[in-house]
Amino acid sequence: MSKAKAKKDIRKVKAGKRRGRDAAEKSVVFIVDGGIGKCIMSTVVIRGIKKKYPDRNIVVLSGYPDIFNYNPNVYRPYFMGNTTFFYDDYIVDQDAEVLKSEPYYARSYLRGDPVHLTRL
Repeated sequence: MSKAKAKKDIRKVKAGKRRGRDAAEKSVVFIVDGGIGKCIMSTVVIRGIKKKYPDRNIVVLSGYPDIFNYNPNVYRPYFMGNTTFFYDDYIVDQDAEVLKSEPYYARSYLRGDPVHLTRL
């Protein structure tokens, strides 16, 4: 086994131990970049994400993580900017989907046909 491969495997084990769960667990990282209104609206989007990915844990990265604390579809909410080890735990060498949607940059919004946030 090469040194690089061994180092990679050790990092996976450490990441799994640090967060207290299986390192190979599947997750969806949902980034909500915006104000409190966008966070509230994204709770509906989370329901749709859970329907599409029922076997994955949804991890939310937001400026207002308290909104997601008691959402049964959210595995763990994180405050944007306070994410020590977040990249190692959920993205590097993990089976993760990273989703970020900005409704104000959607083509339909720019054309003047606003689409409800839940339809993006």
